[in-house]
Parts: sequence; C-alpha cells; structure tokens
Amino acid sequence: MNCKLEGATEAINSLSSLLVDFLDHGYPLPGKVFFLGFNKTGTSSIHKLFSSLGYRSFHHPEWREISKFPLFSAFDVFSDGEPQNIIDFKTNFPDAFYILNVRNLDAWVVSRLKHIEYEKKIEGRVIRDPYWDNTASAVGQWIKKRNEVHLRVIESFGNGNGNFMILNYTRDSDANRKLSRFLGVPALNKKKLHSNKLDDNEGTASWRELFETVADQLSIPQEERYFDILTPSLFPEGSDLSHYLYHSS
Repeated sequence: MNCKLEGATEAINSLSSLLVDFLDHGYPLPGKVFFLGFNKTGTSSIHKLFSSLGYRSFHHPEWREISKFPLFSAFDVFSDGEPQNIIDFKTNFPDAFYILNVRNLDAWVVSRLKHIEYEKKIEGRVIRDPYWDNTASAVGQWIKKRNEVHLRVIESFGNGNGNFMILNYTRDSDANRKLSRFLGVPALNKKKLHSNKLDDNEGTASWRELFETVADQLSIPQEERYFDILTPSLFPEGSDLSHYLYHSS
C-alpha cells in the first residue's frame, strides 16, 4: 500500500471515529455539570444516563471538595453528594451548569434508611458515623441539613439564573427532556434508566414509620412531608420565604 493510500485510510478511520463519537454523544456538553443535591435522589440513574452516552461521569462524594482538581480535569459530570462550599465551585467554574437534584422528603428519608439497612445486612458494613445510621437521631439531622443546604444553594444562584435548575429526577417522568433542554444536548432526551433496585416498596413500612415519628417530633405538618425542596416549618418563626418554592412542579 502506497503512502497516499495509507494516509487516506487513516483519514477515513479518523472521520469514522469522530462520527461514532458524535452519534454516541449527540452533542458535546456545554460545560461541566454539577448535581448539587444529596444522595438517594436518583444520582445512580443520572450517572448511568450520562455514562450510557459516553460522557465522563463521576458518581462519588469525593468531588465535593474544590481541592480535588485532578477529578475536575478527568470528568465532566459530577453527582452523589452536596458540595462543601457552593461559592468555591461557582468561583472556579463560573460557566458550569448546576442542578439541584431533589426528592420528596418522605421518599428520600426512606430510601436512605433502606440503603443503610442494605449496607449493614448484605454488605456486613459496620456503621461508625452516627450521622449515617438508621436511627431517629440521624434522620432528624438529615432533614435539618437538607433544608439548610437546599436554601443555601438556591440563595447562591438567585432567581432567573440561566445555568441553574431544580429537578426531581425520581418523580418527574419528563426529567430527561428537561435535562436535554437545559444543557442543549438532544441525546439526553431518552427513556429514563432506573438503576437502584433498593427503591421498591419491599420492607419500607418500618422505615416510613420511623420517618413519621421523627417528622412528628420536629412538628412538620403532613403536607410538608411530601415537599421536595424546602420544609418551611423548620425555619425560625417570622422567616420570609414567600419568594421561594417549597415543592417542584
């Protein structure tokens, strides 16, 4: 084979590779994508969605520290835990896209409790962190922290910010289309992928009872136990929350 033919073959192979890459991705991501919500809000499914399209997705809480710069060079999509300091991320990644992934309060707590039960019984894990345990004390801390983190994230972006959105991925049947439109990536508009087999109804009764007990202790009204963004009754009396959404549409 002469040099010209070899060069043409290499060029064709290169173009074919680019075409396959384009078909896999649909479009390149417009920038880094950070999912700012807690675990058990559909992050496994979100990670699977982006990975299935060939995007470099990182699903582990290690990214939450802004000092982990090698990770930010190696990956484009980050999920599975709230950032330690959202302002640091906004400062270092001003052109990134930020998504507050939320879930109905009751379903979120029950999902966490089931996950910990699985870690203890199936994986034989010894829980040494009192915050990450299936106890009433831990659940109360989760609910309060969730409220604080969600409010802090929302306040840091304000209203009408074009690179920020709130998404209930587990409940919203239209979630992938909303992600596709938000990021300008048509390939994301595909059938939702459900990755976490623990999120079924088996064995939830006892954990739901624990949630209700803690919610009663915190004096959370029944209607707020379904809210996925904020629990207004937990804020100090007189707090002006009139311009905030408590629950996503």
